[in-house]
Amino acid sequence: LTAVYRNQMYITRCLGNLIGLGLLQSFVAKEAGLDIGPLTCISTHAELDTGTYPSGIKIPDKQIKALHEAGTLRRHDWHPEWNYTLEPPEN
Repeated sequence: LTAVYRNQMYITRCLGNLIGLGLLQSFVAKEAGLDIGPLTCISTHAELDTGTYPSGIKIPDKQIKALHEAGTLRRHDWHPEWNYTLEPPEN
């Protein structure tokens, strides 16, 4: 069972919810004839960025390759062409 809280503030208040969610998880597992699995709580936070940024900027493949080889650019497993982390260079 996974519970998603939309803000860290809710996580600090969720002990009662965790007890209730645990009981709910136990009930559902028992009724479905399944074993109880882990209870995971996830806290998320988002803000709207209203800044304007230039579009159409192209980074040459050679520059991307150099960042990747230097360990500065780390592509993610899921859709690596879109999802990556750009780390500051190590000194």
